[in-house]
Amino acid sequence: MLIGGSRARRAPVPANFTTAPRRLGHAIERGVVVGTAIAAPLLLGVAMGQVGTGVLVCLGGYLVAFVDQRGPTRTRAVVLPIAAAVHATVYLASRLAANCLLVSLALLGVLVFYAIGTGRDARLRGRLGAMPTTAFLIAAEHTPHGHVSTLPAALLLLVGGLWYAAVAVTLLDPVPDRPAASAAPSAGRRRYVVRTLVIACALFAAVSSVPHGVWAVIAFLRVSRPGVARTARRARQRGAGTVVGGAAAAAAIMVSPNQITLAAMLLGVAVLGFAVRPVDYGLWVVFGTALTLLIGDLPQPGDARPVLARITLTLCGIALALAAVRATVAVRRITAAAQAGRPRWRFADCRT
Repeated sequence: MLIGGSRARRAPVPANFTTAPRRLGHAIERGVVVGTAIAAPLLLGVAMGQVGTGVLVCLGGYLVAFVDQRGPTRTRAVVLPIAAAVHATVYLASRLAANCLLVSLALLGVLVFYAIGTGRDARLRGRLGAMPTTAFLIAAEHTPHGHVSTLPAALLLLVGGLWYAAVAVTLLDPVPDRPAASAAPSAGRRRYVVRTLVIACALFAAVSSVPHGVWAVIAFLRVSRPGVARTARRARQRGAGTVVGGAAAAAAIMVSPNQITLAAMLLGVAVLGFAVRPVDYGLWVVFGTALTLLIGDLPQPGDARPVLARITLTLCGIALALAAVRATVAVRRITAAAQAGRPRWRFADCRT
């Protein structure tokens, strides 16, 4: 269709949340396949009395599911196993470096820069995105997984990722790829990279000894964006989704302390969440928050205090991301005014 003599342009699509399955049937089909592939190992582990093993395999599939984007079957058959191996390697490195804060900070800095500082010109980097960083932070939380040692835990994460890759490549229809636009990094993009890298590492150092403290880092990285408007929109969506989804997960954990019941609920949440994920980010955050909390707290059902702590820390990370981008804009406006000989500055300057 031509508008004004030129071909209409489509709005850019976020890398981690594609809009491929527009039709309801395709969305439901994708939700059933992805949700079942993620939750089935956990259900099997609970049934066999190996909850820790099931949780780790489930997490491996969960991480790779975020990498499963557009592209032909052959491309996905190569990328998804590579992603599973990368996540397992990062998880292992994080666990091994757990007792040395400086090494952990160096690893985190490399992963954050890899996620946000390399652009989208490289396909593998663009597909992996922030998920290696998430794998690092999951390992850093030291969540009890049935007393599984470090190397077996990483191998179970790898098994979960490979299991998901096999199911997704076999059962999901390929989605036509869309060429990714690459642009030279602007000054604003460079400021965003530096700001996010410095604050993420400082926040990790501050909360490394706090139970579930890495949830603040995860929330900060998920919300932080180059501009105030984009960051504020993502903060509203993730904040509301965290409160609603977290409240639902806490209620489920308190009302249904049985692990089998919670695992069945987790399957339903996973199916619904991955069905709405390509369509509406706000709804996905609601289901995604509940799903993540249920996975993390399944080994210790009946206690909602860890859920409440994670919700609180997530909201703190969201607030920090919003405050950081506003402070960056304010400092830039003050500096520009001083250089132009206009020392007067208004608080409203940091709102644009």
